[in-house]
Amino acid sequence: CDFPRLLEFLTLTGHKAWNSTQCSASLIIQYRARIQALGQEPDQAGNTKGQPNKVNAPKDQIWRLNNENVFLRDKNERLYHKLGELQETMAQMAGSKADLSSKLVFSEEEKLKISKDLIDLQIETNKMREKYEAENFELKNKVSMAMLRHCASAHSSADSQD
Repeated sequence: CDFPRLLEFLTLTGHKAWNSTQCSASLIIQYRARIQALGQEPDQAGNTKGQPNKVNAPKDQIWRLNNENVFLRDKNERLYHKLGELQETMAQMAGSKADLSSKLVFSEEEKLKISKDLIDLQIETNKMREKYEAENFELKNKVSMAMLRHCASAHSSADSQD
């Protein structure tokens, strides 16, 4: 058995063809072509006699070339199919990349909007805090002035009673 070619075949098909009849047929064709290339004719059981069959040499050569042609066409179809799959995968990746790029741009825009809203909220909070502190200061001043007047009036009434 030609293991390197078998491994190449399995690699090209991506192990998908093991369950198919086409895989079995391709392996049989490869086996027969290999045996004929060695100049041996397999019997019904697939065993070789070890002696070249010279009588049918032109027929065998045509048969071998036809089998090799079938094998090469099969290999070409698998490669073409694999190429199509790879091109489809690349197209999907390109579309996916463009989609991710647009999502990233949208995400950045949303992030900027949220940051702007947060800054606006902080500005509003600072304005409210300033207003509260100004009102608080004004009220404390009024209370202090009222207490000073009350103390002054209480002090002046205590002085006038003495």
